[in-house]
Amino acid sequence: MKVSRSLAPAALLTLAAVLVSSPSFSLPIEHQTLAVTYNFTGSGGGGAGTPIAATTDFINGLWNPNVGGDKLATATHELTHGIGFAVAYNNLNAKLYGTPGAGAGPIPAGSRVYSTDGTVGGILMVLTPSSQGTHADPNATGAAPWPATGVNQANDIMQPTLVIGSTLGAQDAAVLNDAFGWAAGGGINVTLNIQNPWKFTAAELAAFNGAKAAVEALFGQAAAPNFTWTINQIPEPGTFLLVATGLGLLAAVRRRPH
Repeated sequence: MKVSRSLAPAALLTLAAVLVSSPSFSLPIEHQTLAVTYNFTGSGGGGAGTPIAATTDFINGLWNPNVGGDKLATATHELTHGIGFAVAYNNLNAKLYGTPGAGAGPIPAGSRVYSTDGTVGGILMVLTPSSQGTHADPNATGAAPWPATGVNQANDIMQPTLVIGSTLGAQDAAVLNDAFGWAAGGGINVTLNIQNPWKFTAAELAAFNGAKAAVEALFGQAAAPNFTWTINQIPEPGTFLLVATGLGLLAAVRRRPH
């Protein structure tokens, strides 16, 4: 399941970008966009400081387990972007470097690594090229010719193509703890701010709360909420275009002379 995200300033702009510029909706479900996360906000303003808020739009119908999706994995993936796994946050972006050997063999040109100190020995994760967003590269095995992190990223939840049943792990925690100083037991308590919850199914609401629980368990629950995750539901393009077509026909009928 391909997940993409945008830095669009508003949900309407994000929806427009998805509908107009993305050809992926005509492709099989495994290549479709499931959600977008944007409005990354840090405690210091913009992308500075500790992440304090983000917004995710989930596309109706496209993250349904009945068509190959995994609601919990999708929700957790998006929430993890919100709490820090995004180049919009300065602390993470500042520690991304070109992967040694990029452009040769299996390592694609533009490949990046997250390194605690800019050295090979400090590498915690191999990331995809920026054209694929801020994601863990599932092809990185942790062994040569990839940087020898000793971690196989094939099932990492932050890869661009989600694996059903994938979960957050120690590697994800290590990256975010290093970037934002979240020591064990002093992590994030996520506040859900779900827009129009009556439109979400019970399974979707459970996935949002499951993602919240997964993040809190990984970093330790704080005494008071310090991160807000706003969740919106937007119609899948087929529905949106059908409605738009219907409205257009209705307008045409109303303009007909009598």
